[in-house]
Amino acid sequence: NGCDMHTFVRQVRADGLSQFDLSIDEAIGASTPRPNYETRRDGVRVFIVSHVEGRLKAIKHLEEIESLPSCFASDISVEVGQEVGKTTDLTNDAGCFDLANEDRDQLERDERKLDGWLRTGLLEVDAGGQ
Repeated sequence: NGCDMHTFVRQVRADGLSQFDLSIDEAIGASTPRPNYETRRDGVRVFIVSHVEGRLKAIKHLEEIESLPSCFASDISVEVGQEVGKTTDLTNDAGCFDLANEDRDQLERDERKLDGWLRTGLLEVDAGGQ
């Protein structure tokens, strides 16, 4: 689906290590992390589900989403002008947003804002394909 989970994991783990880092460490015999690792912040990955089909005209609220205090990454897998289909599973989502914040209340506020925009629809399409 184009989203790099290891970058998300690095943002939320207290030691800053991803599953790739840990796999490499294991392979070369480096010390392993504690089994109960700590996080330095709370985080959530939110996938963009397409409920529409047609030629993409715009991605609404993108600047507002990317400027949320908790948004540290976005991976949009569709482009304006491209044909977009309805999402049926995680292999054909339209991308994702990664949110993380040391302030859990801020993260929850940002997630609620993002959820509101997702519910009204981020993807604006020309259903006629013109």
